[in-house]
Amino acid sequence: MEKIQINRKVTELCKIADKLAYFEDKGEYSYINKYKKAIYWIYRTNGELILNIGTTDIEEAEVCLAVLVGYSVTIRNEKNIQKVLDRALSVLPKIPPSLLKCQLLVYCYAELYTKELAEEAKEIMKQWKGKDLCIEQRRIKEFFENIEGRELRYSYLS
Repeated sequence: MEKIQINRKVTELCKIADKLAYFEDKGEYSYINKYKKAIYWIYRTNGELILNIGTTDIEEAEVCLAVLVGYSVTIRNEKNIQKVLDRALSVLPKIPPSLLKCQLLVYCYAELYTKELAEEAKEIMKQWKGKDLCIEQRRIKEFFENIEGRELRYSYLS
């Protein structure tokens, strides 16, 4: 898959997954056949993207994030999730602190519950304190807080 097509697929995958995850589809996926078609498209696109390695560390991080986001709203493929987690953990040390890095850290943390991932994501989020957050920053911060809450609930049950 050429670079332009990879970037387009990453962008489109994240856009559709966000619509489903945050119920922003404006009724577009209210009908089961359209919803199923969207879920199938995300699943198929995840399968295509996982076969592609980014040409830069940033592009690789974007591919990994898109695949993890995609699997968060559709049928999970544990083998592919593990592959993309391995790739993400390999690229994370190579990219500078940024929204992208924070998002990838949080999605990896959601799968692995590794304290180091959580701490690094918190460090990036601390830089946002006192600033007006963009929608992506607000969403990843809220998602992270939900994951931490879920982890606490599970630890009480153990």
